[in-house]
Amino acid sequence: MNPPPLILVVDDVATNRETLLELLEGQDYRVMEAADGPTALRLTAETPPDLVLLDVMMPGMDGYEVCRRLRADARLAAVPVIMVTALDDQASRLAGIKAGADDFVTKPFNRAELRARVRTITRLNRYRRLLETQTELRESAERYRTLFESNPVPMWLSDPGTRRFLAVNGAAVRHYGYTHEEFLTMTIEAIHPPEDIPALLKYLENEEADAPQSGESRHRRKDGTIMQVEIISTPLRFGDRAARLVLATDVTEKKLLEAKFLHAQRLESIGMLAAGIAHDLNNMLAPILFAAPLLRGSLTAPRDRKILDTVERSAVRGAGLVKQILGFVHNAAGERRPTQVKHLARDIVSLIEETFPKSIELRYDIPTDLWPVDGNATQIHQVLLNLCVNARDAMPQGGTLRLVATNRQLDASGAAAIPEATPGAWLMLEVGDTGTGIPPDVLESIWTPFFTTKGIGKGTGLGLPTVRGIVASHHGFIDLQTEVGRGSAFRVYLPASEGEATQPGTAAPVANSDHQGELILVVDDDAAFREIVADVLRQQGYRVVSCADGMEAMTAFNAHLGKVSLVVTDVDMPRLGGLALARALVKICPGIRLIAISGAASGSTGDGDIPAIQTLAHALLLKPFKPEALLVAVQRVLNGAQKSGVPSGG
Repeated sequence: MNPPPLILVVDDVATNRETLLELLEGQDYRVMEAADGPTALRLTAETPPDLVLLDVMMPGMDGYEVCRRLRADARLAAVPVIMVTALDDQASRLAGIKAGADDFVTKPFNRAELRARVRTITRLNRYRRLLETQTELRESAERYRTLFESNPVPMWLSDPGTRRFLAVNGAAVRHYGYTHEEFLTMTIEAIHPPEDIPALLKYLENEEADAPQSGESRHRRKDGTIMQVEIISTPLRFGDRAARLVLATDVTEKKLLEAKFLHAQRLESIGMLAAGIAHDLNNMLAPILFAAPLLRGSLTAPRDRKILDTVERSAVRGAGLVKQILGFVHNAAGERRPTQVKHLARDIVSLIEETFPKSIELRYDIPTDLWPVDGNATQIHQVLLNLCVNARDAMPQGGTLRLVATNRQLDASGAAAIPEATPGAWLMLEVGDTGTGIPPDVLESIWTPFFTTKGIGKGTGLGLPTVRGIVASHHGFIDLQTEVGRGSAFRVYLPASEGEATQPGTAAPVANSDHQGELILVVDDDAAFREIVADVLRQQGYRVVSCADGMEAMTAFNAHLGKVSLVVTDVDMPRLGGLALARALVKICPGIRLIAISGAASGSTGDGDIPAIQTLAHALLLKPFKPEALLVAVQRVLNGAQKSGVPSGG
């Protein structure tokens, strides 16, 4: 119940205050007194009264000033003021009205009149306050309703005991797919996946009833789709019952972006790891690939040649895998030159016929008049091989594999029919199969690095992303046609080149040269590779001094000062690396000819010295390479070739 009205009596004369108190006795009022203006202002600030009976004539601060100050205070501006005065002239009343007084009572008092005025004014003030309170509550409810209904975040009120929805906003209706009416017949279990409900109920049992809660959960829409949500839950009163206000923010896209970011970080880490180990892997493979061609001529038994072929193929596959990973991670473009793809395609045909299961029938069409392309032969070979291996894996029970190459001239209408195509002259390479096809839900993911539908140990998920990266770097595009149960066809379009093509995969022949027994300094910390390189050079008539690192090379160079015609040095070596050695040699002998070799990718994070040494060296060979590539580079450099930053290899 509301307390009785509070009346403040302000008069500097005690007998006047007593008279007023007597008049108010028995009227169910609470009364407080003030003997001066400052005391009255302090009391009203502490406890706003329902009415002030204010004397006009007081020393220090008269009633007019007190009234003016009350009206200046926002909290007290609406408090009714009745001025009690012995002055009944018009000027005094005008002064009181100007100060903000609501009424006047003239001494001596009429008891009945005063009581009636006090009762009327206090009741009116109470009614005014009630109206203001109701208005504030109504406005507050309207603000809450507006905030609740117009909030873009799904919100609802639920009963903690029954777990039923009590109210939901429009965002919840739109986001979850249920109508308002459907929501109000449901419990919160209905918007959770069935498998999550036991954990939900256990959580609700342990939930603190009077404490806000927050966390993450999985919710299910009416159509069955699952989303990840962040939940904020707050206890409150809803009418006469306890309830919980819940905000559910859909963070599914946010989680996907976080996952992509973490995936990108993993790719970066893999790239750093791959670049770090590439040097060691290439150094291990280099002696094998270097020695195999040299041994082949000395082997006569078919069994021995077959074993050597197996060893060489395995080394080539290992080197190709390293290049594939590094090419994908670093998006390396590689050396480009006009290339006749028919030779690459025929090599793939031979590989398929020799190694693919007999249950797979190969059909191919490789015309002799194919247009050349301006590209990297190794990478194009890799594209064809990856697509053929994928086609083989899509036909575990056997089927037909198609390898077709053809010239295509696309006009505007023809290009418009193929995504990403532009008009022009294209070489089209098609690899098709009659296998399982690609399901629609998987189609968008096949170009994602490390995504694979193959079993553990049967696929890395790098094949198709690498294909796409290589084709894009060649300014081409891929047209994919697939149907579940009927197979797939990958059509790779590469822009035709006007240059004269050379047969890829073969090193330029070593022309006869007038060797004068030039002295070559071979520097490499890998003893096996260093010695086999020295042997190859000696077989060609060169004199060779071998060194295990840059320090040994400096000593040998000074010992043969003026006699060394060429230095072949590894880049990454202990004690004194290839870059530091090259800089020192150039200072000693500015005209010295240099060939740099490295097991790392050019410009990769695995060897930051490569770009710098390319400015000093006349040639760069990337391991593993074949003897022919080394001999060609040596002959060209000795014959006066200019410095070149273009890596060579074989």
